[in-house]
Amino acid sequence: MNINKILIVGGGTSGWMTAASIFKTLPNVEVSLVESKSIPTIGVGESTLGQFNLFLDMLGLKDEDWMAECNATYKNGIRFNNFSDLGKSYDYPFGGRDRIDIQNKWAAVRDCYNLPINESYNEWHNDNSLLMKYNRCTKNHDGLLDAFDFKYDTAYHFDAKLFAEFLKKFCTGVQHHYDNIVDVNKDEYGYITSVDGEDGNYTADLFIDCTGFQSRLLEKEMGSEFLSYKPWLDNDRALAAHIPYRNRSEELVNYTKCTAIDNGWVWNTPLWDSLGVGYVYSSDFVDDDTAEMELKKHVGVDDIDFRRINIRHGIHKEGWVKNVVAIGLSYSFVEPLESSSLASTHECLLRLIRTLKDRNCRVNRFDIDLYNITSANDMDSWRDFVAIHYTASSRDDTRYWRHQTQEKSYVNLGSGKFIKHNVINDGITFDDKYQGLSQNLFGYAGGWTYVMAGNGYKIPAHKRQQEYNAYQSYGLPYSPDEVEHLYLQWRKRIKHLSNEIQKLPTHDIFLSQHIYKQKLL
Repeated sequence: MNINKILIVGGGTSGWMTAASIFKTLPNVEVSLVESKSIPTIGVGESTLGQFNLFLDMLGLKDEDWMAECNATYKNGIRFNNFSDLGKSYDYPFGGRDRIDIQNKWAAVRDCYNLPINESYNEWHNDNSLLMKYNRCTKNHDGLLDAFDFKYDTAYHFDAKLFAEFLKKFCTGVQHHYDNIVDVNKDEYGYITSVDGEDGNYTADLFIDCTGFQSRLLEKEMGSEFLSYKPWLDNDRALAAHIPYRNRSEELVNYTKCTAIDNGWVWNTPLWDSLGVGYVYSSDFVDDDTAEMELKKHVGVDDIDFRRINIRHGIHKEGWVKNVVAIGLSYSFVEPLESSSLASTHECLLRLIRTLKDRNCRVNRFDIDLYNITSANDMDSWRDFVAIHYTASSRDDTRYWRHQTQEKSYVNLGSGKFIKHNVINDGITFDDKYQGLSQNLFGYAGGWTYVMAGNGYKIPAHKRQQEYNAYQSYGLPYSPDEVEHLYLQWRKRIKHLSNEIQKLPTHDIFLSQHIYKQKLL
């Protein structure tokens, strides 16, 4: 299949991210986008991970080019309140040090000094945790922070609809049409040749489905089966809104705040001009009207204009069928936890662009199969990673949380690479399949370890070093004097870092200096 002409069906964030990617990287391909005149976009994606910077790199965009137009702020990590247990919090700071020797030293000090696992793990492995703790931002830290790269260890909050509008202006070479698709035409082999709108006919060699949950082309026309994530994930509803700041300097933090409540969890994404809030919950445990009251009580605001969203979490068996590729919600969705929607969108886009560029837009079935396999593996990894946030919790105080932590067996859900564990040193470890999940997203000392540590599990020393030093206490090659030295050295460093970091600009000041040019609201 030779691809010289691409048609994107559907606008919104995923549609315009797709258009921008093709426009920027495939200059010899003719690209068009047709979006509905009447169907609104969901546009709830307001939070990203550090990998979003790879997408921005592909477009050649700097922060100063787009952030001010999208009410964007910086994000150094995620804070989970009441997820592990009521009244407790843990952080997932981006980046960090993932060397095996650092992991082993922390395990030795942790056990000898009975350190609180959630806090000590973060501070030992990741200086970004202190930027989160004190709500500070920095680009040029003159060596103060270890293994911190502002460009790739800092992500963003932004208004997804404004970002789509920005990309629309960015795509100067994309043919843009407002039209409602009413019919699809295929050849004798089942490939789409064109789509009919109310106002015109649109042809292409490759059709990209960005029609959201309706999956107009991939599912309805190409018949790709939808596989639900319901056995793993229960949340199937969301309420979303924006509310004004009460105390902007305190609330405009450099992290996404996720707070578990009775029947799900509430997000809080601080934008430049307002707070994005939303409640993700399960209709199996609470009705929509009660959920709305729960959210209003949580945010302390009665007059809120909510958008109600029905979540369809799952994946299509194939994301690329013949000459149709689905990007965004039309392909798959986990749930908003861990910013999986925008992350899966740009990961699939990067993979699609690599596939098209490899052989100058000549694609065969082998290319399509590889794309489908790697995309599905990534999405299954996201599903399992998000599920850990629930199953690792200690909460059982409501019917919803008891179901998550006491009644549902995640091991027996049919995933060959989900939680298989064995106890080591009164701690927990995972088999090699699990530790290898989506290394580009989580890594050895990445997201899953912060979640497990945040829930009180001891992240053990690396297996090889345990075996090599099995005769040592805890399987670690350090004497008591060495462990004491490591502990005192760590405490001294944390104290120094805390003092120096608090001299850095706060998040709102940093934004006013670098993005919004002194325009403090």
